[in-house]
Amino acid sequence: LSINALTERPTRGSPFYADCRLQPQPSYPVRLTWYFKGRYHSEGQRLSIRELNEYTAGEYTCQATITPPTGTPVTINATKPIYYTAVPSPDVTGKFSSSYHDTYWVSIEPLTQRIEYRAPYYAECRIQPRPPYPARFTWY
Repeated sequence: LSINALTERPTRGSPFYADCRLQPQPSYPVRLTWYFKGRYHSEGQRLSIRELNEYTAGEYTCQATITPPTGTPVTINATKPIYYTAVPSPDVTGKFSSSYHDTYWVSIEPLTQRIEYRAPYYAECRIQPRPPYPARFTWY
């Protein structure tokens, strides 16, 4: 089971399309169901997102349920993270806004003044300059 993006460059505010494909195709009926962040999204091979934004970007899962004439249905999942790239908007002169940058600096700022044994430690992740699109941070 695989998810193939049909939209080459996902961009904010634009639609996004992908297909869920099962190879080899079984001779039994297959039901394809899409989930977004674990919740039902739609049925069928094609994933259609009308507009990519901070509410529609994230993890999409295609679930294939194969139902043989006898026996228990078989379920297979494939998950794909779908995020968009920022598109700089031109200002009135036709040049791209200075708020769009190719380089960002990420820093970790400690919020806990003193590290103590068995005490929580707090820090904040910062990005400069602030991007014109949502940023996602993963701590590990």
